[in-house]
Amino acid sequence: MKTLEQYLHDAKAPDDLKRLLLQIASICAEISGQTRLGALAGIHGDAGTGNVQGEKQKKLDVIANELFVQGLSKS
Repeated sequence: MKTLEQYLHDAKAPDDLKRLLLQIASICAEISGQTRLGALAGIHGDAGTGNVQGEKQKKLDVIANELFVQGLSKS
């Protein structure tokens, strides 16, 4: 089985696209790791904030958003 990096290389994806997709995959892996830890990572429950639709945000929503903003700002 190929890794994502190998697949993108074989597909001759542009370097910018490769970097972006690999960064997104890395962020998803970090979110997955925190989700696996569950309560130990402190990701359960409400964050105490709302979104633009007026819904309560969950801690995982806020954490995932922060990870994507930080990670993609590097790309």
